[in-house]
Amino acid sequence: MDDLNKDLDINYSEQNNTELNHTELNDKIQQPKLKVRKKLPLWLPIAAVAAIIIAILAGMNAYSSSPAQKMKKQLSLGERYLTELNFEQAVAAYTEALKIDPDNTDAKEALVQTYLAWAESLGAAGDTERAIDVLEQGIEKTDDARLKEKLDDLKKEIASADTGSLFEQAQALLDEEKYQDAIDVYQAILAIDPVNADAYLGIVECYIGMGKLDEALQWAKEGFDKTGDQRLKEKIEMLESDTVTDNKGRPVKSTHYDANGTMIWYSINGLGDEGIRTTTNYDPSGAVVAEYQNEFDEEGRIIVSYSVLSDSGKLANRNIMTYENGLNVRRDAYSVETGDLVCYELMQYDADGKNIRTDTYNCISPGYENHNYYLYQFDENGRVCRYDCYDDDGTLKFYQIDERDENGKPVKSVVYEADGSVRSTIVHE
Repeated sequence: MDDLNKDLDINYSEQNNTELNHTELNDKIQQPKLKVRKKLPLWLPIAAVAAIIIAILAGMNAYSSSPAQKMKKQLSLGERYLTELNFEQAVAAYTEALKIDPDNTDAKEALVQTYLAWAESLGAAGDTERAIDVLEQGIEKTDDARLKEKLDDLKKEIASADTGSLFEQAQALLDEEKYQDAIDVYQAILAIDPVNADAYLGIVECYIGMGKLDEALQWAKEGFDKTGDQRLKEKIEMLESDTVTDNKGRPVKSTHYDANGTMIWYSINGLGDEGIRTTTNYDPSGAVVAEYQNEFDEEGRIIVSYSVLSDSGKLANRNIMTYENGLNVRRDAYSVETGDLVCYELMQYDADGKNIRTDTYNCISPGYENHNYYLYQFDENGRVCRYDCYDDDGTLKFYQIDERDENGKPVKSVVYEADGSVRSTIVHE
């Protein structure tokens, strides 16, 4: 019995053990075993992300700090400042760009254009001195020809504005024949604008008016060398010729020739130091053969003049003028050598006040007819173009024909014998 119970206990235990195994198996089936990982610290993921961000930013910074990107930034900055008319900052931006790449053509061109625009803006505002400073600064930085040209043009504009009133003053003095005063003003203009051709021309005209042709030629040559002005070259050619005229078309230098075309003497008219117009006659060698001054009344009319010998230029007579109703009706000629009355002339006029006839009466000169008369012809402008000399019985003795250019200036006077042969020629221009 005991043995039977023992067997039963064993079986029961085995049965229980079997049941336990099934339970455990079910647990294994129903609840799979999870694999547990070790928990990481919190700071490690954050550090990784930060490292990634830093790497990205570093890459971007490296790209943005490249020379190409720096250049692009400076050009863009300069363009913005230029659009805002902030020229100084634009210049700084483009200058910085050229530090990055001194050969960058876009930066060079932008800098030049900025200087040009800056100077233009200052000039329009009337600040020409600052405009000059800006252009000179630009030339120093770029050596650009356009900036140099703009600077030259601006200086000429300033000089023109500064000299405008001076020119008016000088021209008025020239017209009034206050030649030395006019020269002083023209030289003041040259002090402002050393290559002013008009100022050189004015000085040349003054010396011509004074009869100082050597000085006139010297200034004409200097002016042409400095300016290249064609008008000064023309003055040089005139001053080196046989005939010189002043700015009013009056003969200043006249050259006299014989029938064979040989020069026998020449004369120069000029305003003396005392403001009196003087005529000096020279022989072909340049030696003075006569010098005289006409005299004028308070109304500016000639009251004393002189006549010369046509074959030598030496003084012959001193002439005293008489006026009636504003017209010269008589001239008495006295010998310069003896003081005796040589002859006198009586003038007749038409209704327009033109001298149409002059009768000459010889007083003491042997070999001359007692009475000759002259008849005058006029051109369409009322100027004498010819006169004929007759003796007392109306026989033609000689005649003279005067030639003028298209501007009315005397060119040449030719004296002909009655038979048409040339007696003498006077070249005025």
